Amino acid sequence: VLLFAGLAWFTYAKCQLPRRMRWTLWGLRMAALAVIVWLVLLPVHRVTHIEREASVLAVAVDVSASMKEKVVGDSSRAERAREFLAEQDFAAGGTDFRTVFFEIGAELRERGGPPEDVRFDAPRSNIVPGLETIAARLRAEDVAGLVLLSDGLDHSGESLAPEAQSLPVFTLE
Repeated sequence: VLLFAGLAWFTYAKCQLPRRMRWTLWGLRMAALAVIVWLVLLPVHRVTHIEREASVLAVAVDVSASMKEKVVGDSSRAERAREFLAEQDFAAGGTDFRTVFFEIGAELRERGGPPEDVRFDAPRSNIVPGLETIAARLRAEDVAGLVLLSDGLDHSGESLAPEAQSLPVFTLE
């Protein structure tokens, strides 16, 4: 600071300005220097907090009545879906992911928690529109994937939109 003050005065010492104006200009320069020094010396306390948010795992259950039809053996896909949702490995995976549950029937419904009381009585299953709605709902999320528990019977007759095709879909069968 003293070196800067001396050099600043040296620039005004040989100047043809009146003495009072030289002192004023030098004082303004020193005031600017004081402000800069004060700003540089201000204490800074920066806290960085990193919070890692778990990826989203979407689980979509087809709740159409066709899920109750018996398949190979004596079990139906509805029973298999219930077994999957009740499995310990799936329940324990809930700590690794933020699990979001959906029911796909004639219309899509989001569930607040695991659907323990799933009723497979929807008159139809509109799987493709349901998947498109889920993809739109989770567009801003970090999605690990979508587990689709369905018999694959879709009554909508639509094809999957390109935006929804980027969503990784996993099925049990």
